[in-house]
Amino acid sequence: MNRFRVLLILLLFFLCILQIASAADEIHITYDQVKIDDGEFRYWYGKGVLSAEVSENFCMDIGDAEIIAFTGAIPIKKEGKKIDFIRTDGKFESAFLASVPEGHGLYTVSFELPAISGSEDRVVIIKIENGGKIINSNVEFDLHKEGEYLVLEAKTNERDLNFRYITKLVYMLFANMLAGGCFILILLGYVTLRRKEIKEKLSMNISETRRKIKSPVESKEIEGGYEISLDFGFLKRFRAAFRYKEKKMSFKMPFWLVSGVIIVFLLLVFFFSLKSPLENVWDALGIFKMVIVLSAILFAVLSMLLLLSAEDYKSLSLRFGIVGGGIVGAMFGYLGLFAVILAVTTCLLIYLLSVLLLEEEE
Repeated sequence: MNRFRVLLILLLFFLCILQIASAADEIHITYDQVKIDDGEFRYWYGKGVLSAEVSENFCMDIGDAEIIAFTGAIPIKKEGKKIDFIRTDGKFESAFLASVPEGHGLYTVSFELPAISGSEDRVVIIKIENGGKIINSNVEFDLHKEGEYLVLEAKTNERDLNFRYITKLVYMLFANMLAGGCFILILLGYVTLRRKEIKEKLSMNISETRRKIKSPVESKEIEGGYEISLDFGFLKRFRAAFRYKEKKMSFKMPFWLVSGVIIVFLLLVFFFSLKSPLENVWDALGIFKMVIVLSAILFAVLSMLLLLSAEDYKSLSLRFGIVGGGIVGAMFGYLGLFAVILAVTTCLLIYLLSVLLLEEEE
């Protein structure tokens, strides 16, 4: 029995000696962005490191990698993609370059990982600077964020790695444009379905506005020239908005003016929230620039039709809220459900503020 135990221990020890790699390979690859000559950001070669525990001489299949340096072994022969090494240390490390991601905004990564002979499963960790979203992959990765990097992590026996991803900027733009597009479709559908009613109310409101807003400067032709007169009545209407009581100066601000200021503020924030991240890549957006500009114009026209076709002040305040909510929803579309909550909250806040001011006026 004791001899059997000794033989079993020796057999296990012999098997451990024969095992070339005692642990799974661990591969780390980092993709950093670089700024090229025209100011555009692209991705450089992936900076990779392969680490493995080895117990004797071994062979390394480099796959599609470009080997830069290695430690823990001495190369003795290279044949095709395979390099034979003499082990000098129990831990072998090799620095390499992986292929450049192909694409623009939407990138494709496809290459064969390096591997040590005898190893099956390998731990693969890939970091992508400003990575936004993985579209598809032949390996099931666990995803998380580390600062500005999107991190992909998996344990797999797959050597041929294929995945597609979009950058954080493209993901934000796509999500925001999708949210803005949904809001534009809602406005377009409403305007189309109620076009006759909107046309009538629009004509009525424009006529009423022209009647109320009378130019202070009038001119008429007289014998020998023109007579120009200036009506100072508009100054009285302007002074009526100011009140002086108990040594305090106050200004009467109509609810529509408050709502209008809020909308203008939101439009400016919306504009700069798109402009700031696009400044460095605007020239590289190509036809997508026209999509953004045309969408902004369409959004402005539909919003104007919605506001000018209001029946009364309460209807106008509700429409101010809808437009403001739509702007906020488009700005934060990349937040998903949270963007919807922000849009609805903004809409209600603008509407309630306008109604409260309207009730105070009455």
